[in-house]
Amino acid sequence: MTKKDKLLTLTVKQGRILRMRQLAEKLSLSDSHIYALIQQNQFPKPFTLVHGGRAMGWYESDIDTWLAQRSGEIK
Repeated sequence: MTKKDKLLTLTVKQGRILRMRQLAEKLSLSDSHIYALIQQNQFPKPFTLVHGGRAMGWYESDIDTWLAQRSGEIK
Protein backbone atom coordinates (compact mmCIF):
# COMPACT_ATOMS: atom_id res chain seq x y z
CA MET A 1 0.00 0.00 0.00
CA THR A 2 1.44 3.34 -1.03
CA LYS A 3 1.54 6.41 1.17
CA LYS A 4 -1.21 7.95 -0.98
CA ASP A 5 -3.41 4.83 -0.50
CA LYS A 6 -2.92 4.99 3.27
CA LEU A 7 -3.86 8.67 3.33
CA LEU A 8 -6.96 7.97 1.22
CA THR A 9 -7.99 5.14 3.57
CA LEU A 10 -7.45 7.39 6.59
CA THR A 11 -9.51 10.17 4.99
CA VAL A 12 -12.39 7.79 4.25
CA LYS A 13 -12.27 6.38 7.78
CA GLN A 14 -12.48 9.81 9.38
CA GLY A 15 -16.26 9.80 9.13
CA ARG A 16 -18.83 9.73 11.90
CA ILE A 17 -18.42 7.18 14.68
CA LEU A 18 -21.56 5.46 15.93
CA ARG A 19 -21.96 4.16 19.46
CA MET A 20 -24.28 1.23 20.18
CA ARG A 21 -27.34 3.37 20.92
CA GLN A 22 -26.98 5.24 17.63
CA LEU A 23 -26.23 2.03 15.75
CA ALA A 24 -29.28 0.21 17.12
CA GLU A 25 -31.45 3.18 16.22
CA LYS A 26 -30.03 3.44 12.69
CA LEU A 27 -30.57 -0.27 12.02
CA SER A 28 -33.78 -0.73 14.03
CA LEU A 29 -32.14 -3.73 15.71
CA SER A 30 -31.66 -4.50 19.39
CA ASP A 31 -28.22 -4.41 21.00
CA SER A 32 -28.37 -8.15 21.63
CA HIS A 33 -29.21 -8.89 17.98
CA ILE A 34 -26.27 -6.77 16.80
CA TYR A 35 -23.92 -8.57 19.21
CA ALA A 36 -25.28 -11.93 18.00
CA LEU A 37 -24.51 -10.94 14.38
CA ILE A 38 -20.98 -9.94 15.43
CA GLN A 39 -20.46 -13.33 17.11
CA GLN A 40 -21.61 -15.03 13.89
CA ASN A 41 -19.16 -12.90 11.85
CA GLN A 42 -22.09 -11.39 9.97
CA PHE A 43 -21.56 -7.81 11.14
CA PRO A 44 -18.54 -5.48 11.40
CA LYS A 45 -16.73 -5.69 14.72
CA PRO A 46 -16.48 -2.52 16.80
CA PHE A 47 -13.21 -0.86 17.69
CA THR A 48 -12.14 0.70 20.98
CA LEU A 49 -12.31 4.47 20.99
CA VAL A 50 -9.43 4.85 23.45
CA HIS A 51 -6.53 2.41 23.75
CA GLY A 52 -7.17 0.28 26.81
CA GLY A 53 -10.66 1.72 27.23
CA ARG A 54 -14.05 0.06 27.20
CA ALA A 55 -15.89 2.46 24.90
CA MET A 56 -16.55 0.91 21.50
CA GLY A 57 -17.74 2.33 18.20
CA TRP A 58 -18.27 1.70 14.50
CA TYR A 59 -17.48 3.94 11.55
CA GLU A 60 -20.77 4.92 9.96
CA SER A 61 -19.20 4.32 6.53
CA ASP A 62 -18.58 0.66 7.48
CA ILE A 63 -22.21 0.29 8.55
CA ASP A 64 -23.43 1.94 5.34
CA THR A 65 -21.31 -0.49 3.32
CA TRP A 66 -22.71 -3.43 5.31
CA LEU A 67 -26.26 -2.21 4.65
CA ALA A 68 -25.55 -1.80 0.93
CA GLN A 69 -24.15 -5.35 0.75
CA ARG A 70 -27.20 -6.70 2.54
CA SER A 71 -29.52 -4.95 0.12
CA GLY A 72 -27.59 -6.27 -2.89
CA GLU A 73 -26.24 -2.91 -4.03
CA ILE A 74 -22.62 -4.10 -3.72
CA LYS A 75 -21.46 -7.60 -4.60
